[in-house]
Amino acid sequence: MTEQPEKRWLLPLFAVVILIYFVSESFLRQATVARINPAAVAMDEILAGLPEPIRKKVAFRVTLLQLQNNLNNAGSPGSKAAALQSLAIFHETEKTGEHMPYYREVLTNYRNEPAAYPVYIRFLFEPEGQNEGITVEAFHEYQKKLPVEERFYAWTSAYNKLRNLEDEVSPNADRIARFLEPLSEIPDPPFLEYAPLFTELARFARLSGRIELAEKATKLADQCTYKRSISEFLMQQEEDRKYRDELENRKAGG
Repeated sequence: MTEQPEKRWLLPLFAVVILIYFVSESFLRQATVARINPAAVAMDEILAGLPEPIRKKVAFRVTLLQLQNNLNNAGSPGSKAAALQSLAIFHETEKTGEHMPYYREVLTNYRNEPAAYPVYIRFLFEPEGQNEGITVEAFHEYQKKLPVEERFYAWTSAYNKLRNLEDEVSPNADRIARFLEPLSEIPDPPFLEYAPLFTELARFARLSGRIELAEKATKLADQCTYKRSISEFLMQQEEDRKYRDELENRKAGG
């Protein structure tokens, strides 16, 4: 029987698609490793010309190569921790099953780095045997070592995760109060944004019958009213950095 014309095109078309895939991936790999601006190599145009299943595979490979390249170029411990967790999150999101080695490397080699706090949040409140040793006590000790702004982000992220795990109507007040209790040890809250955390501590401490802790948290929340915001703090840091750089440049040029 004579083969229908449209069927005769299937094999050449398939071959062309595969060729485009490998050529595109090779091209993008070189661009990624060379740290070329994606816009300069028209990645969007290349990907747009591919069938959707192949386009997804190429996009996956490009992202993975970029993340691996970031890790290879990371110099400081903090940047390595950040690059490793980016790879972990990518693999976990894509469900490749390859995320745990990256998380574990952060916890093994960069456990005390400020950049590691999202990994702490990832495993905090997980069941024993699945938490990689990140207990509530471990988090409480870790947060003490963080810079002031990172400490706030870590507390906020951790609290949001805990509230999502608790029943919305009748949360475990004692559990929440005990988790937030170390906040009451901050003698002078540094930022305005801490106020909601202290307010929550006061609320759940009162619900769990710990009136003294509730009153202390309420006073700390009131103190936050007179504090600067984190954005103001970061802006001041940036201005100070620019001023120091300017002084250094003047010394170098003078």
